[in-house]
Amino acid sequence: MGCSSTKIKDNAKIKKRIESGNSNYKNKAKLLLLGAGESGKSTLMKQIQLLSIGFSDTDKVKWVAIIRENIINGMNQLISACETLGIDIQLENKEVIQRIQSQRYKDMILNEYNYEEDILAVWFDAGIQECFERRAEFQFIESVGTYYLRKDGKYIEYIFSEEYLPTNNDLVHARLKTTGVVEFNIVSLLLVQH
Repeated sequence: MGCSSTKIKDNAKIKKRIESGNSNYKNKAKLLLLGAGESGKSTLMKQIQLLSIGFSDTDKVKWVAIIRENIINGMNQLISACETLGIDIQLENKEVIQRIQSQRYKDMILNEYNYEEDILAVWFDAGIQECFERRAEFQFIESVGTYYLRKDGKYIEYIFSEEYLPTNNDLVHARLKTTGVVEFNIVSLLLVQH
């Protein structure tokens, strides 16, 4: 089993290309991020993008449905956790909970239903607030309660309005499950240490 002359020539070409310091390879740095789910790999990449090229309004519009979905998923997590932890939801109108649990992704994108009223009704429920205080005991999208909902809930009204365009902070707090290899090209990034 010997090497064919084609393989030898190919190897020689590759070696010559590497040694010549081809500008396409010479000035590139590659970074491989490994870590458990929800350890911040995608968040780091979003932050690097903000520092390098930022997000266009077109990019931001793509995140609107994701942010709304994060909020509704977070509310569903709280509702389920109430059942698991044995916490009673005080809300008289149980239809509100059923609407949140049966939401359709398409409805959020098209904004056909005003979820903000239902979300705020559930969010301000005493049982949900008790459950939120115990969020360390179950899987929960942290930014839903601490960032998007905040204590007054006013930001939710804006997020579900037609005028909503995510801020850079909104994008960093948004959760989008990523699988596989994601390649991200940075045009230029200068890091200065003080």
